[in-house]
Amino acid sequence: MSEKILTGEVSKVDRSIDRLKTCPLLLRVFCNKARHHLAKEYEDGHTPENELQIYTWMDATLGELTKLIQEVNTDARRRGTQFSFSIVQADSTHNRYYLTDIGITENGPRRGDDQIQLAKTRFRVGDYLDVAIMQKRQEQPAANPRRDRPLQQSSEDNNKRRSGPANERNGSGPVRSAPRNDHRDRPY
Repeated sequence: MSEKILTGEVSKVDRSIDRLKTCPLLLRVFCNKARHHLAKEYEDGHTPENELQIYTWMDATLGELTKLIQEVNTDARRRGTQFSFSIVQADSTHNRYYLTDIGITENGPRRGDDQIQLAKTRFRVGDYLDVAIMQKRQEQPAANPRRDRPLQQSSEDNNKRRSGPANERNGSGPVRSAPRNDHRDRPY
């Protein structure tokens, strides 16, 4: 028998899970639009209503989970949609829950967080996963945003049109409209 002397670095052993031989775990995922759920929504044995149950393994990546969420949630399929993942863990000493951010993925360009595995985070079997689905803001068109209305004339044109002989006879002078305080056309 020959002995091998290890010098320098020890090669890393691939410890990936054999998904054919390993039983998957039930991952309870709670998705919400634009923000994460509050930690108090998980307390007292309650959970948010929008639960998604996924059978997966500890070597599942955030990119894989993103694709599974997109299969169920049609709004999440738009390009540029971001998924912010947090682990919801119980704090038994204080009898409450807390959220820990683990990464953000995006529908479209790949990010470094796509390759984060559940096993490489603080995730333990029995924890929940909270996902905030954030839509990309719609860009305003460069043309007239109020296409259903005609273009407005300048105030000088309005004064000329309104200050005709009928207004001079009754002594009222040019008619002026009050400034518009209606900001419904603003996106914010």
